[in-house]
Order: sequence, then C-alpha cells, then structure tokens
Amino acid sequence: MTGNIVTGKGLPDGYVRKAPKSDHGVRHLALDQATADLLREHQARRRALAEEFGAVLAPEAFVFSHAADSRRPTRPNSVAKRFTKKAKALGHGYTLYGLRHFMATQLGAVASANTVRSRMGHGSLAITSIYAHPVEEADRAAARYMGDLLDGRASWHPA
Repeated sequence: MTGNIVTGKGLPDGYVRKAPKSDHGVRHLALDQATADLLREHQARRRALAEEFGAVLAPEAFVFSHAADSRRPTRPNSVAKRFTKKAKALGHGYTLYGLRHFMATQLGAVASANTVRSRMGHGSLAITSIYAHPVEEADRAAARYMGDLLDGRASWHPA
C-alpha cells in the first residue's frame, strides 16, 4: 500500500492514511539482500505474534506496529523521538531527519542525481540538491581507506 500516515486527535483511530502528494511519492525501491532478509524475518515474527493472539496478519498490515495484528501504525513522530533518544544515549547528536541528509549525500557519491531524487521521492532535482551535499573523490577515497583500515582490509602506516 502507498500513502502517508497522518496522526492527530479527532481522526478515526487516531490516524488517517493520505495519498502521496505527487506521483513521485509512489516509488519502487531496490533493496539489498540483507535488508530484504531482515524484512522477511520481521514479517515472520509479526505473523507469529498475531497468531499467538488469535489474529491474522492482514496483507495491508503495517511493517511497524504495536498492535498484535499490525493493523495500526506506529506513530511516525514516536519513531523519530525514539531514534533521537537512542542516539543521545549512545553519545551522538544524530536525528532521523539528519539521517535523510546523510543518505542523500552518500547516494550522491555513487548514483546519479536523478536516482537520488527518485529514491527520496522528490519531484525535482532542486529539492534533492538541498539534501545532497557533494562529496569529493578524495574524501570518498579517504572514507574507503578508513573503512578498510577499521575492517582489517588495510594496514596501518604510522606517520
């Protein structure tokens, strides 16, 4: 299913599903195998939980839900708050919104601007440019070296 979840007092069940703002809000995204496997495992756990309570996981069930049958979504702002709280507890100042900027910047290093625009659901490249910050090749090479060093694929050279 597509759409955005809007929460608020006075809405049926406390939320309503709204259609995307534009055609760019409806998108199909490729997933790497590890992420696809994690989502399948999560779905299997949700299905088992629903069965424990005598419910059935509906085809339109939400991926993230506190309800046993996953028919009610987790409030979007509670996800952002939990993310920020966990990041602070770990000593970081990250926010979920900041992670969106990070994603756009990192994708900009390996994908076309149009691919980044599409994955983020933007209608124009002008909007994407607000999120994506150019990364120089030298900086990408430095990142690869540090990643290789930390993962043991490169040798440390004292200055």
